[in-house]
Amino acid sequence: MAADAWGIDEGYEDALGAWRATAPVTRRAILAAMGVTGHECTGRGVHGDGVRVLRAGARGAVAPPGELVLEDGTALRVSGALPPDLPLGYHALHPDGGGPVRLVVAPPACFLPQGLREWGLTVQLYALRSAASWGIGDAGDLRELARWSAGALGGRLVLVSPLGAGTPVIPLEPSPYFPSSRRYRDPLYLRVEEVPGAAARALNGERRIDRDAVLGLKLDALGRLFAAFAGDAAFESHRAGAVVVGEDLGTVEAGVRERLAAERVLSCRVLWLEETAPAGFPALALASVTTHDLPTIAGLWTGSDVREQRALGLAPNEEALGAIRGRLRVLTGAPEGAPVGEVVRRTHRLLADAPSVMITATLEDVLGLAERPNMPGTTAAVRPNWSVALPLPLEALRNDPRPRAVAEALGGRPVMQEIDG
Repeated sequence: MAADAWGIDEGYEDALGAWRATAPVTRRAILAAMGVTGHECTGRGVHGDGVRVLRAGARGAVAPPGELVLEDGTALRVSGALPPDLPLGYHALHPDGGGPVRLVVAPPACFLPQGLREWGLTVQLYALRSAASWGIGDAGDLRELARWSAGALGGRLVLVSPLGAGTPVIPLEPSPYFPSSRRYRDPLYLRVEEVPGAAARALNGERRIDRDAVLGLKLDALGRLFAAFAGDAAFESHRAGAVVVGEDLGTVEAGVRERLAAERVLSCRVLWLEETAPAGFPALALASVTTHDLPTIAGLWTGSDVREQRALGLAPNEEALGAIRGRLRVLTGAPEGAPVGEVVRRTHRLLADAPSVMITATLEDVLGLAERPNMPGTTAAVRPNWSVALPLPLEALRNDPRPRAVAEALGGRPVMQEIDG
């Protein structure tokens, strides 16, 4: 796909194969957001030369005469070819007579430990409440879930709904995918323990989460307390020792998944969206049964998800959902009419066959819930998306046999060969 000097693609191919050209008004808006105006629109100019990314050990990279200041403060005189042994880091190149350029030296690919093969729980944090919660699941609940999952169940990862800060204006936006900032965490998820919270914990009595009330109580409490709390993906993943996952679902340009694999960025493989059994999933992937926007196992198996869509005035794709259910029945061997709990266990045993380095199970599926966290195409006026707590508090979850049943299904995964590279 061709892109202009500013990196704006000429268009894209949507999920149905139709070409969508970038409209001139869209291009102008993007350029304006980048601070590009007038004659600069025809070329990259000085703004586009502000950052260069090199792979560690790369040879043949050149720079104009000038001074290169490494991240540790070491200054090098350069002219022409750059040294091939530059250390990883964010460095500053100061060309003679020109503006500074940030030089990022990154590893060949993202961080990925050899032999990585883990499973864990997926949680919508707002839904995970405990006796200590103030009407909404919070960071303290997440910590306790992680400790219990790792210690009692053997799940060594937790996949968490986005925690970006929403606009702190009532009424709050419930979707975690509409933050006002991804740089900061949402104060709704703070565990405010130093202030008596009996009134706030009374909010736990309703499954419908009242974010506006929670925000008011927490901001009031924080007013009486003192509370303190990008670059290249490959470089940052090595610096943080963090595995990177790319959400390659929906409209994905040809070649993107291959590029992700080359960069050791995990792909996403969702059972509902794949026509192959999990045993055929790639190793470099995070595998799951469903997502927050798709039916739960119970919702699909019992047909309650389709019935809810009809009741909401939506037009469910019953043919596609029926095909997914039929494929699930064949792959799991579940007899028609099998209880939801049995189908949940069989489905996660099936998922455990995936060679993917990470697999996850949603708490909604673990508990056999029919309701999904979000129903695309609906608003708060007809459905409480992102706003329904789990029916059990964290304390009861610890003593429930269903998490252990899923843990046993996922924990017995066969040892796979290490990934080359």
